[in-house]
Amino acid sequence: MTSPLVDKEYLKEIDKARRDLRALIYSRSCAPIMLRLAWHDAGTYDAKTKTGGPNGSIRNEEEYSHGSNNGLKKAIDFCEEVKSKHPRITYADLYQLAGVVAVEVTGGPVIDFSSGRKDSKISPKEGRLPDAKRGAPHLREKFYRMGLSDKDIVALSGGHTLGRAHPDRSGFDGPWTKEPLQFDNSYFVELLNEESEGLLKLPTDAALVEDPEFRKYVDLYAKDAEAFFRDYAESHKKLSELGFTPNPTSSKTTAKDSTILAQGAVGVAVAAVVVSLGYLYEAHKRANTIFGLCGFGLGISIGLVAGYFLFIYVQSSDVQNPEIRPLVDQDTETLQRMLPEIPQWVKNPDYDRAICKTAKEIAKPIIAKEIPNYKIESVEFETLTLGSLPPTFQGMKVYVTDEKELIMEPSIKWAGNPNVLVAAKAFGMKATVQVLDLQVFVAPRITLKPLVPSFPCFAQINVSLMDKPYVDFGLKLLGADLMSIPGLYRFVQELIKDQVANMYLWPKTLEVPIMDPAKAFNRPVGMLHVKVLRAMKLKKKDLLGASDPYVKLKLTENNMPSKKTTVKHKNLNPEWNEEFNLVVKDPESQALELLVYDWEKVGKHDKMGMNVVPMKDLPHNEPKVMTLDLLKNMDLNDATNEKQRGQLEVELHYKPFKEEDMQKGFDETLTVQKAPEGTPPGGGLLVVVVHEGQDLEGKHHCNPSVRLIFRGEEKRTKVLKKSRDPRWAEDFQFMCEEPPTNDKLHVEVVSTSSRMGLLHGKESLGYVQITLTDVVSNKRINQKYHLIDSKNGQVQIELQWRTVE
Repeated sequence: MTSPLVDKEYLKEIDKARRDLRALIYSRSCAPIMLRLAWHDAGTYDAKTKTGGPNGSIRNEEEYSHGSNNGLKKAIDFCEEVKSKHPRITYADLYQLAGVVAVEVTGGPVIDFSSGRKDSKISPKEGRLPDAKRGAPHLREKFYRMGLSDKDIVALSGGHTLGRAHPDRSGFDGPWTKEPLQFDNSYFVELLNEESEGLLKLPTDAALVEDPEFRKYVDLYAKDAEAFFRDYAESHKKLSELGFTPNPTSSKTTAKDSTILAQGAVGVAVAAVVVSLGYLYEAHKRANTIFGLCGFGLGISIGLVAGYFLFIYVQSSDVQNPEIRPLVDQDTETLQRMLPEIPQWVKNPDYDRAICKTAKEIAKPIIAKEIPNYKIESVEFETLTLGSLPPTFQGMKVYVTDEKELIMEPSIKWAGNPNVLVAAKAFGMKATVQVLDLQVFVAPRITLKPLVPSFPCFAQINVSLMDKPYVDFGLKLLGADLMSIPGLYRFVQELIKDQVANMYLWPKTLEVPIMDPAKAFNRPVGMLHVKVLRAMKLKKKDLLGASDPYVKLKLTENNMPSKKTTVKHKNLNPEWNEEFNLVVKDPESQALELLVYDWEKVGKHDKMGMNVVPMKDLPHNEPKVMTLDLLKNMDLNDATNEKQRGQLEVELHYKPFKEEDMQKGFDETLTVQKAPEGTPPGGGLLVVVVHEGQDLEGKHHCNPSVRLIFRGEEKRTKVLKKSRDPRWAEDFQFMCEEPPTNDKLHVEVVSTSSRMGLLHGKESLGYVQITLTDVVSNKRINQKYHLIDSKNGQVQIELQWRTVE
């Protein structure tokens, strides 16, 4: 197949594909398999025969069916999702770009990528890739065949910091590092650590330590992460370009400014020397003015010619391209020098696009409303970018009110260089106007309201102008400056000030909605009725060949405690037929999480499997029976999910609330009762509700109760026998003469033996100290607390501060 035409449009497609790959890899957690795909497509190269290499042939069934490529069909299918959006990109470029992005997304080095690889339908014979069961001679044979060096072998082996081996793919099992989704130098650290239990070390890994030539690079990379990142980026680039010669236009090039400056400096220096010699010659021949002038002129001429020649034709041999490093690798001083003068839309182009898109959306209805008054057919933005000069804030006023709002009045000045092209149509003709040298001085009032408990903490932005704005700019039409027309400049200035003031001068406002109020206030929008019917073919977890299953269910993005079924002892096909109701707040993003556990009398309950049902997949007002396969986790790339763990059958019925049934506001959900009569003035009533415990564990028994101590006063809940997940639902009250802003509530879970005896009568299952400052400020807090001196134990406590007012 022919090589692709790498033009500006192709490079734009590469950038778009890079963003899509970044999103896909991040959402699917598939960085390791994407990197493996890139390596295995490129690693078939033979430098002698010029065959194989990064040509996309691994997509052929003949090649991905090779034993060394087991499991890579999944990565090929992932890439096909991106390919369908960008069909012009070759498979060869796409697979190598996926490997580059996989490294970058997981915290690895930035790897230079050149495009233009051509696809091939010819697959090499099996056996060109390295065998993990072999040693150093085998590694050298395979990598030397590609044209790579010992340093390349060790650096590329460091890519095993990502991912894990799977028995069904390589015959081996386990990760190489403790963080298999983080790209760092821990692979080499673990290679040298002889006590790395549970981590994988292949024969090829051991060869890197045993071979003296390989070992020196292992020692270097284990000590110096920067050296590893630098060498890995270089070796990865070499691997991805085997048999491929990049076109100079296929990647962004960096101008050698330092070379040009050096050449210019040399030219100027030579010119200065020659001029000086000419001057000396002229001085030496003072007696003869004609000779002096000729000498001076001759020196100037020779100096200029020599300097020009050196500047144009002589190339410095010791000047190198500047090293491009990601911001995360820069030191503090460098960052402070680089960043203060750079606006966000320069640091991150997505800011530029987002701001300009918002500006267009705001301006579009305003323009549509005004243009009929001037008999103009349409006004559209052809180009709108913010440029590279940031606005400056001269000062800021902040107002505090009793309403749920935040009011700010900044003083903003922006002398910018945006690129704005506006096309106007009238009477069948089109004129394009360019805005130049824009200057804006404005003092807006920005109100964030209402303040809500979910990110970004406000539902709407209201913008008003406290004074008429000052706006200055130039307009260029057909190459001429329109503002130079007499009288037009002042007319346009006054017109803009008056029009903007009429629309947005206080108390008129521009309202920009940020969130749906229902979502912002976190209002319930429906009820999910869950009926846990039965489980089938569960696996044996107990030593005696049975299990004691129960089901735990909850909605994601919800702080409410999980619901639980009863425990069915010694049953691998249990039937529950138990019903639960769950409040739904966002059916588009929430999901029902179902987990099946094996109950244990002592110790941690064993997880038998899980599954998730997205709320958006459920019909409204219609019951749906679902049979779900139990998985180990929700990682699509985890091969262990293919193992049979049984099934869970549930009936789901989602009923959205009618508008009149929905709660009226967030304030109502947090309403706290007033303190009773007789409460001391200035004081209040502290109410403590002990809801439940979770994963409590005692050494000798587990009969938990909760002990509360506040200002020396002690209160207790009832004792619940033989319960690791007790539910008390008891409330206690403490009268306070003043707010407990500097006090703490001591909460301790205690287990009491049910048998008579002196040994192990009581034991602590954990405790927590709760600071009450936030309770006084927020009136109500309901959350789970991890118990100190407990392995996994938690207790859910609700606190209320009630006052007379």
